[in-house]
Amino acid sequence: MKKYFKVWLQLAHISFAEQLATRFSSVLFLIGKTARFVFFLVFLFSLVNRTGGLAGYTKEQVIIFFLMYNLVDISTQFFFRGVYFFRQKVVSGEFDFYLAKPMNPLFRIMAGYTDFLDLVTLAALAVYGAWFAGQSSIRPDPMTAILLLIMLAVSFLIALAIHIIVVAIGVITTEVDHSIMVYRDLTSMARVPLEVYSQPVRIFLTYLIPIGFMITAPAKALLGLLTPPTFLFSLLLASCFLFLSLRLWRYALSQYSSASS
Repeated sequence: MKKYFKVWLQLAHISFAEQLATRFSSVLFLIGKTARFVFFLVFLFSLVNRTGGLAGYTKEQVIIFFLMYNLVDISTQFFFRGVYFFRQKVVSGEFDFYLAKPMNPLFRIMAGYTDFLDLVTLAALAVYGAWFAGQSSIRPDPMTAILLLIMLAVSFLIALAIHIIVVAIGVITTEVDHSIMVYRDLTSMARVPLEVYSQPVRIFLTYLIPIGFMITAPAKALLGLLTPPTFLFSLLLASCFLFLSLRLWRYALSQYSSASS
């Protein structure tokens, strides 16, 4: 673990240097991400103020769902941003060097790029979250806080499994861009409680591709709405999904033809 942490620090340093070299585009990108966050927050405020709530949830609860969506989404992007650049590694043959080095190639792919702009957006999210916590009537007890941390870890494992699946598809088909964009579109559906969707959509986002569960479970844990059966199911779901994704990754490697073959 110590060796991999040192490697990640070195790769993160390289990524940070690249972003400093393109300061103007990085600033524009950051402005765009911030604007998206603010505009959707304004939309939520307008929606819940007019309707008095959303899918049976109060205004405060809906905002918590939105904040948890951003926390999980931005955190996973920060750690797994290297997946977005993986296709070029396969097409150019650079992936061959990953396989030849004494390091887990999956780690090298995931940690290949770290977007430090996500830290800025996470800081802004933390500031707003702290202000909202001071204004909110929701006061979680220590057990709720522990349950929240566990569910955030479960969400991280599900996100990891999904990114592994995307990488495996990239090895087999050399197609990553569309797969990761489909993932991004599906996660955006979980910015609001899943109860706003019809039953088939909820089943799809909870059991088949558990993106909705990944986003909404931490929010429900914070709100005290997570039942013991759902908690146990979340642990089983994350474990099975990660196991299947690793099996798919091993199969993808067995089907890989190097650039020199």
